[in-house]
Amino acid sequence: MKTFKHSLFFFCILAVPAVVSFHYFNHGYSPSRAIAQVHSPDGEYEVVGVSDIKGEYSGRAWVHGGVVQRIVKWKNYSYQGMAVESVWSGKVTPSGFDFSLSLSNVLTRFEDYDATKEELIPVKVTLPLEGLTSEFSATLKGDGVIKETWTRLKDAGQNPLWVDQRTSFVGNGDKHPFITMLSKIAGMYKVIEAYRELPQIKIYEDKEVFKKGQQIWVEDKTDADFYLKNPNVLRITNKTVNPLSLAEAVMRKNAYGHTLTYKENFLTNETQKLNLNDAGMLEVARIDSAGNKIGMGPEGDSALWTGIYGWSQVIRYQMTKDPEAMANFKKVLNGTLTLLEIPNDPKQFARTLAISAASEVWSDEWIQGTGQYSHLKWMKRGNNDMAKGIFLTLALAHKMVDPSEVQLIERIKKAVKSFPSATAIEERSFNFGIAKGLDALWNKDEESLLTFQKKMLNFESFISNFTHLDAGLYIEGIADWSGIHLTMSSIMSQYFVSEELIKVFPNEYFNKKIHAKAEASLIELDEVYKNGHRRFVTLVAYTYSPKARKDKKFEARAREALWTLKEVPAPRFVGNAGADLPKRPDWSISAWPRQPWKGLTGFRKMKEDFNVAELQQGAYFYPYFEGSTWNTTYYWKDIPFPVHINSDKSTKSFSSDYLMLYWVSRSSGLITAED
Repeated sequence: MKTFKHSLFFFCILAVPAVVSFHYFNHGYSPSRAIAQVHSPDGEYEVVGVSDIKGEYSGRAWVHGGVVQRIVKWKNYSYQGMAVESVWSGKVTPSGFDFSLSLSNVLTRFEDYDATKEELIPVKVTLPLEGLTSEFSATLKGDGVIKETWTRLKDAGQNPLWVDQRTSFVGNGDKHPFITMLSKIAGMYKVIEAYRELPQIKIYEDKEVFKKGQQIWVEDKTDADFYLKNPNVLRITNKTVNPLSLAEAVMRKNAYGHTLTYKENFLTNETQKLNLNDAGMLEVARIDSAGNKIGMGPEGDSALWTGIYGWSQVIRYQMTKDPEAMANFKKVLNGTLTLLEIPNDPKQFARTLAISAASEVWSDEWIQGTGQYSHLKWMKRGNNDMAKGIFLTLALAHKMVDPSEVQLIERIKKAVKSFPSATAIEERSFNFGIAKGLDALWNKDEESLLTFQKKMLNFESFISNFTHLDAGLYIEGIADWSGIHLTMSSIMSQYFVSEELIKVFPNEYFNKKIHAKAEASLIELDEVYKNGHRRFVTLVAYTYSPKARKDKKFEARAREALWTLKEVPAPRFVGNAGADLPKRPDWSISAWPRQPWKGLTGFRKMKEDFNVAELQQGAYFYPYFEGSTWNTTYYWKDIPFPVHINSDKSTKSFSSDYLMLYWVSRSSGLITAED
């Protein structure tokens, strides 16, 4: 590929690791004399050079205390209209300056470049000390000849040219001996042991993180300030300049090179323009090479994600009075009511809606609407998860619908009256209670109010509170990752319904007790997953719990949690990319299957042939701009430890994830419109 050939700088590895030395040009100096002159190389240097492929470049070098750094920028070479800098940071050794350069941090594929396992092994580059006294040159594979001169300017200052802020820490869940004992009794540890003995898992048993059963959380704040001040410059740090490192640099720039509010505006406009269909449901957009929308791809979990999006628009309207936010919420409300109405069966509700004529033949999952909905198709199997999005929308509607909107209110009243009859609602005590609470809220039905109170404060809820099982579990490296977000959504449904019921029935003590219970559940949820990097929980808990906002330590944690928003890029990804992580030498599978209960068929009964792919997770979490932003519809429900990452530039997802958390954080005062 022509652009690939012309984008490589110092690309020192194409097939196997190599040691590249810069060769000193003899201009009357003997090697021994040159070495004597540079026996103490500390200092700051001007660097000037030329590449026979990318042309002239210049920059600085800094050598101090055994550390060497070199930053150069090309005069004319650019990538996607942005200038490119190369940063090398290494150490001083008796033989010279040693650097280790990689292809990428995470990606193994971008567009039509797919790296081999051998290419992903970092390459060692050594600059001999004698090269500091004259011009030196090197011929680098894939990059041709470079010639470079270092000129000493002054003594080295204490401040380096660049700071590497990529850090990692072990973030396993609790050992929780009681639950561990129950898990062993139930047979889950048999699944774990069998999983570790599988040939495709056992090959990792010598990896340190596997042996220790560690889950590693990687955080990278490197160049965050730089990109905010220099949004049109890409920095390639300790890597060769290649398609993978360039793509990762663009994603980092898209995350750190914009303010939080800029990203909110960008993602709001994109979601409204590309993803919110006329039926009031979020979909995945199909786009052409120029980024123009050419079609829609229905999202099967849209009832939940659309409810989250509606939540963001409620806060946006409350804070800004922007009529666009109100219009967006009303569209979502209309879509949510249609989910309940279109099946024409009180036992069912839809998962999502799509604009589609009856002449279009879709799968059996889709049913054509009738009457006023004959232009729509609806997806079957409305379930527990989708109910949470509906709960949120119908509770928040009580804040947003004006009493003068009589027809809309009557429509809501009718919908919430029948909602408790749906099978997915009846079969779960919590869901039935919330649905009855909505009926009490909108229809002022005191019998439904009593049912709501009983279901929220019954013996089952008491046991859940006492054992803390209602918050879920994070044990060692095992959690129901998507379930964490679903639990948060359930708590917020309870929170908003009880909050509005307090207004309608101000003298009802139990409504206040339920509201306090929801607040306490948010704190508990955060406590359970504090080692699990579920920072969206921290920000939601801080916003909606007065107790959390009074706690200075919790506030500090919430402010640190804002890095979750800073890591989100806009745009969300930049092309067809992938990470086949088992190719990477620095990666390992996790010693912990992510959901070992899926390897059981019943109490203590293991499946004979369980789905390995369903249980696999990696041992590493990566920053959002390096990981899940490439291929997700919703960040906060994703498994944080990927094995494979893939993106498709012909699709564009919505951003209810970022928008919800941005506006939640705005409403708490953690951020402002200036951030």
